[in-house]
Amino acid sequence: MQPKEECRRKTLMQQKKRAEQNGFTVDQQRARDAIINDMKVGNITPAMAQSRLAAQGLLREDEQGAMSMDAAANHYAHKNPEASGSSMAEKYKANTPENAYTPAERAYKMPGGTMLNENESLRTSDGMTSSNGVTNFPDGTKVTSGGAVQFANNAMMEKGMKDNNGNVLPDGAIQHENGIYSVGNKVIGSNGVAQEITKPTRLPDGTIVRPNGDREINGGAAAGGITVDKNGVITHGNGAVTSSGITKHGSGVVSQGMATTHADGSQTFSDGSVLLDDGKLVHLNGEVTRPDGTVMTLQGDKVFSDGSVLHSNGDVTANGVTKHKDGSATYQNRVEHGNGAVTYNDGHVAYQDGIMLDGKGGVSFDNGNNYQPIQSLPDGKYVHEKTGDVAYADGTVYHSASKAISNAEGYPGRVNHADGSGDNEGTFSLGGTVYWSNGTSANPDGSIEFDEHNGGIIVKDQTILHQSGAKTVTVNGVTKVIREDGYTTWKSDDTSADDRHEYKKDKNSKFRGFGIHSRKNRK
Repeated sequence: MQPKEECRRKTLMQQKKRAEQNGFTVDQQRARDAIINDMKVGNITPAMAQSRLAAQGLLREDEQGAMSMDAAANHYAHKNPEASGSSMAEKYKANTPENAYTPAERAYKMPGGTMLNENESLRTSDGMTSSNGVTNFPDGTKVTSGGAVQFANNAMMEKGMKDNNGNVLPDGAIQHENGIYSVGNKVIGSNGVAQEITKPTRLPDGTIVRPNGDREINGGAAAGGITVDKNGVITHGNGAVTSSGITKHGSGVVSQGMATTHADGSQTFSDGSVLLDDGKLVHLNGEVTRPDGTVMTLQGDKVFSDGSVLHSNGDVTANGVTKHKDGSATYQNRVEHGNGAVTYNDGHVAYQDGIMLDGKGGVSFDNGNNYQPIQSLPDGKYVHEKTGDVAYADGTVYHSASKAISNAEGYPGRVNHADGSGDNEGTFSLGGTVYWSNGTSANPDGSIEFDEHNGGIIVKDQTILHQSGAKTVTVNGVTKVIREDGYTTWKSDDTSADDRHEYKKDKNSKFRGFGIHSRKNRK
């Protein structure tokens, strides 16, 4: 017999033997071994291991009180849930099939050849890319939003450039290495002396100056480099022509400042976002802002213009309250499980019939006036007669209706929600905040933060702050997407008006650069 087969046979025999000793089937014993192994290697705490074993009916009687956890001692009376009102996310969920929760509508390729490379840049059909406020050409030229140009050999061209003596040079002047400037067919040395070029001359940075005033870098446009004429008009190797901050591409694309207009009617921006002709604004990280203000994140969460969120797993957050798919709801100071059970932030659980669990392994049948240890009960655990919830001596409570586990992993008041993963991981509530495994958190003050890899946006009330610096605001039925480069798009929700999407620029707004909004540290 092969060594691998022999090892497998021995493992199976050992599992069968342990299953017989514990009164389980072989499959149950395998599931039990996997949970215990996770605990041994440190993937889960003993308290969580006990909770999982109990939830799957794999806990031996001698293990009922084998683990202990600390919990806070304060107890509060049960409160009725606040009325959170009906949010756009709840209405959408109520009127939409569950299988309609789809990932973000990322525009990877649009008519006209424009490509959106996720988390990288926009790429037009002629190879121009745009990201983080800089437009990059295949020939190595970089153009900033302010019109400054840096060429592949580090030569610079900018409006209002001054020479070494402080004299303002005419448009089209280029600064080269060693303090040398070229203005048409004139070369100004570092000493301020100007020389007129009568035959092709190579400068130290490799630029060739010709008598007609053309400056050629990397062989000129004909060789795939660039050519700058005496007026500062740049001809790129891909056929694009840049003049006075405006670039015209061979495909009909026109770039000006922060915006690029494509032949198909869409517009792209140097922060990486795309304004499609149907009014959708696609951001560099893959999120999409629709004309009605709804935002689709990279993971498929829907952020509505009223600030409510329909999460990809079916949870809904609105007005500081998160309603979970398992039927429970997280408030600022508690989690309500939908069957009358409430877990408070200090770890204790209260029922409407006066039964309370202190989160430390005690149960009270008189609204918390007197407690007795659960460990002293006949089975070493307490089962609520009406709800079927199971409480253990370590303070853990398994809520049978929602399959959620409260006081989980040793944290008083922590609730692990059953989100369909099969092991109660992925979404948990703690201290009034809800955390998802993808980095998203919904806070008691009503704000919602998406981790950088999941959109990097922050939602508060009816305002959505995008990672690119844009801001979506809804006021009096009008949704505006205000970009930091001064461009504003807006659309009214007046259904009697024509469905249109206007695009304008606020001349009073100044570009302040694109940045990622800071996020509070969380453990």
